[in-house]
Amino acid sequence: MLQPHFFHFDAHAHPRFTDFQDSLMRCAARNTRVVHLAGHADQQDFCFAKDEHGFVTEPIEPEDITDLIVPQSTAHGGTVECVVLNACSTEDMGRRLRAEGVKHVVCWRGGGDDEAAV
Repeated sequence: MLQPHFFHFDAHAHPRFTDFQDSLMRCAARNTRVVHLAGHADQQDFCFAKDEHGFVTEPIEPEDITDLIVPQSTAHGGTVECVVLNACSTEDMGRRLRAEGVKHVVCWRGGGDDEAAV
């Protein structure tokens, strides 16, 4: 069990969608307050690695991502208060999260420079 004054950081260099799912399922047990998702996206899809090396990507629909995050939010009995969507064109996803009760959302309206996002 984590002590209240410490935090735990899960970093996946080339996250697969299953890695993201697994991390979200542990939010309550870890008292997770902030979810930070970084990667590549457009208005139709968010790209996750398809293999452990990240050379092949798998497009995931934004609704599939928000459907996983929303139940973990404080509005639905979870612990997540803030979601950072650090990828291009995530405004629609961010608006959906806010509409579903996530207190704080940081997202991108349009495209961005990869160097700036890092």
